[in-house]
Amino acid sequence: MNASKKILIFESSRPENPTIGGSFRSLRVVIQALIEDDWNITIACYKKNKFLEFPNQNIEVIELKHFSLRSAYSKIFNKSSQKDKENIKNYSNSKNVLRNIFNPFSNILFNTLNSFILWRFISVLKPEYIYCNTSISNDRNIILPGLLLKKKIISHLRNLPKVGVIDRLVSSKISYVISISEAVHNHWKDNKCNFKRSCVLRNALGDDFEKYEQKIREEVFFKGDNFKIGCFSRLIKWKGIITLIEAFELYKKNDGNGILHIYGDGPMKKEIESLITSKNMQHHIKLMGHIDDVASEIISCSLIIAPSDEPEPLGRTVMESMYLGIPVIASAGGGHIETVTDGENGLLFRMKSKSSLEKQITKVYKDDKLRYKLANSGISKSQQWLSSSYKKNIQNLFRNI
Repeated sequence: MNASKKILIFESSRPENPTIGGSFRSLRVVIQALIEDDWNITIACYKKNKFLEFPNQNIEVIELKHFSLRSAYSKIFNKSSQKDKENIKNYSNSKNVLRNIFNPFSNILFNTLNSFILWRFISVLKPEYIYCNTSISNDRNIILPGLLLKKKIISHLRNLPKVGVIDRLVSSKISYVISISEAVHNHWKDNKCNFKRSCVLRNALGDDFEKYEQKIREEVFFKGDNFKIGCFSRLIKWKGIITLIEAFELYKKNDGNGILHIYGDGPMKKEIESLITSKNMQHHIKLMGHIDDVASEIISCSLIIAPSDEPEPLGRTVMESMYLGIPVIASAGGGHIETVTDGENGLLFRMKSKSSLEKQITKVYKDDKLRYKLANSGISKSQQWLSSSYKKNIQNLFRNI
């Protein structure tokens, strides 16, 4: 690839929502593929992240300003003293009132402002290509000025959002669309987005996971309180944490053994803590909070559960756990049913059903042969998601755009 091919990588995660989740890990592999192919790369983002750092490469990472009503009122409320906050009744309700009053106007105002900033930025940088890392809906602020400036746009679709009129209008103008799963691809197609060229390419695992030896570890066969069940998730409603807790409570009532460890943080943390306390389960369910080194915690588990109440776009935790040789149970929807073959390399349960999930946990606990089969088949399946193959696919794809 000619080094004169200049590409702008745009990561749209908002500054008030910094994350080092799966989209950053898979983006890093995309950038590594383009580095190997001698692209001239500039990265633009709203929040710098360790996965965007390439110290041995001549890659500039530019942190752009982002304007939103959410960040504005967060600054206002955060400046209030703790005493002031305690005196405000229904503090969260006050923020919601502001949202409802100003959202219709602020969306137009801030989106226009953010798009103008990106238009100026693109005009100065003069890339030939723009790669957007999240989806058309999330990346409109750069896609629209990019199209106006006649740049080639590559959009990586990673979620299942509500699809608007603007998304449908611009979908046919984008040079190439990459979906992380059939579920994501079909979601956009079902919403009448007509892509000129598109493909499905599941995320690569990345260096954080592939540095570990693939083997079935002794933790997989632990019993009693040493039977460690792990869940790695943002603490938000649709991720199914409540379903998991209720299923685990039922499992314990039926004389099940083990400790449930929930990793992650989010707005439901206090609600989940209260639920655990109300069920007197605090000795059996541990909230571990946010962690950076996900892989080392996964390999300390005997079983991993992905309990989402709504279809996952992909479900990286399932893929990561398979690679590391840990049995998985996942809700039967979205990307999970593309990566898990029930009874072969994992178990599926009926979405939102605590009884269905409880039965699968019990099945795994009681059957060591099943644990081995699921773990061993998971390792074999995970070879499809190695970075080496993914990078070759990305390189070929970009060469042909």
